[in-house]
Amino acid sequence: MERREKRFASRILAWFLTFLMITTMIPTSAFAALPAQDTGAVVSEDASSDETTQDGILLKTNLTDKLKVKGQRKLFDVWARDAEDNTLKPTATLDGQVLSATWSDNVKTSFTLDFQGMEEGEHTVVISAEDGKGASKTQTYTVIYQKAKKGEFIGYATVSIEAFTISKGYIVEPVLMPVYEGDNAAKAFVNLIREEGYDVEYTGSLTSGFYLSHIVGSNAKKPKNATKKLDLAGAALEPHMAEKLPDLMFDADGGTEGSLGEFDYNYMSGWMYCVNTVFPNVGFADYSVVGEEFNESGFAPVAVAIHIVYFNEKKELRIHHFVSDSNDGIEDPGGKFGEALEKLVYWCEENNVQNTLGLQGFYDCYNSGKYPGLGTVKKYSIMHHLELVSNFLGGK
Repeated sequence: MERREKRFASRILAWFLTFLMITTMIPTSAFAALPAQDTGAVVSEDASSDETTQDGILLKTNLTDKLKVKGQRKLFDVWARDAEDNTLKPTATLDGQVLSATWSDNVKTSFTLDFQGMEEGEHTVVISAEDGKGASKTQTYTVIYQKAKKGEFIGYATVSIEAFTISKGYIVEPVLMPVYEGDNAAKAFVNLIREEGYDVEYTGSLTSGFYLSHIVGSNAKKPKNATKKLDLAGAALEPHMAEKLPDLMFDADGGTEGSLGEFDYNYMSGWMYCVNTVFPNVGFADYSVVGEEFNESGFAPVAVAIHIVYFNEKKELRIHHFVSDSNDGIEDPGGKFGEALEKLVYWCEENNVQNTLGLQGFYDCYNSGKYPGLGTVKKYSIMHHLELVSNFLGGK
């Protein structure tokens, strides 16, 4: 019994460290909106949150009452838990119309306010949660919508790109970036990084399925159009992390000169983005600083990309990207998915990739010819990632 307990504790520690690598070996960029100085408008993300408890139900959101939103869309998060600290699935309405969740997991649920076709002025948002045992909690907010034309300047975002977890500080120090109606985070980021003299490697597109693989400098093997050197000499695990997590794996020789991205220094490393200390539940290209058109199932993609992780012969974790071919327009996302899916199925069979529930979901879609929607595609990829790594850590 003692040996089993020790093994279980070891696996918990391994999972904990893996998640730290995913979330802390990864530099972040932050979008924190500031008022437009010439209009007085408040744009997007408010770092504060409202939290109340009633009948044992905790209901928390980053919406604030009387929030002014200049721009068509606003993403917000809701955290809901019952008296026993179990996650609840909250609901939300905008002027009485039920909002579909943009994304939901075992921590929070994200919703998007879409003001397309609505009048300027005050609108009512109601969020609620119930535990199925008669207890419930409801909160009501007034949101003030201010219209903006496409391309209209509506404010500033404070943006930074940093590598503190490898002791290299800021790549781009916090700067004020102008925000225009219709911008999304991927476009804004790529424009900024290139203005700063660096360049990027990514898959997908700036409008859909954007995945940042590397930031590169002029000293990289493939510098692209970079004009500034990316100095990574002396990269080391941040001292506080190294002290608190002595077993955290860090390969000081595992980087690439002039390039920083996935699998550098650790087999679980990569880039993530953060908005006011919160990691959004949507992909980078789907995060609008302020928005234009919105569809509850996501933006119509120009290309569909599926990302699958696997272990190579050296037991190193790698990622393979499968991208659709007919990428000239946004028509037929199901057909685009089918093109990428066929590549995935053949490649996984040829390379004997370990089957998981997530991967089986893709196989089932291939056999049935079903297109499950981009949200489910992302879910299958995440399910596969977690099960594959769990099996590896457990010695399977």
